[in-house]
Amino acid sequence: MNDSSSLPPNNGNDKQEPSAVPSAGVPIQSLWQKAWDYYQARNYAASLPLLQSGAAQDNFDCLETLAYMYDNGQGVQTDHLEAANWYRKAGDLGDVKAMTELADRYQKGFFEIQVDQAEALHWFRAAAEKGDGESMFRLGQFYENGIMGLPCDVDEAAGWYRKASCSNAKFVPDWAQEALKRLGK
Repeated sequence: MNDSSSLPPNNGNDKQEPSAVPSAGVPIQSLWQKAWDYYQARNYAASLPLLQSGAAQDNFDCLETLAYMYDNGQGVQTDHLEAANWYRKAGDLGDVKAMTELADRYQKGFFEIQVDQAEALHWFRAAAEKGDGESMFRLGQFYENGIMGLPCDVDEAAGWYRKASCSNAKFVPDWAQEALKRLGK
């Protein structure tokens, strides 16, 4: 669910020291842009303090990028649990991408996270309530099949599929329409 393909791979340039520590007076968008410029140049050491400063200001882009860096050992030691902590902070603040990342990790037990159906459902539901079409579709599947600790409830499934069919998520409206046909709804 989380599309991290636009983030560049680590090429070993993460040992450089940043030239300046971010100032508290820097506007968050400028801070994020500078951090992203360093990140794209694979200067992770320069990007890291800027991202940390932006994360302290609850910037979703900074939080997500820090999580990605911890997942992939870019400028920091690989630490999937620390990555999950950054995703959780972003998710708690309402970031849908972070919510779906956490939902997947808890559903499937990815990256040192233990499978926890209740926690996965919490994050899928939170993302769906924020308009995430794929999460709506997945909730429909869970209700249709009576999985993830939910009862089999075709009407509830159809409700989630209807919501998903109105989303602009790639492929999801088509999948949802097919599911509604299958259910005869």
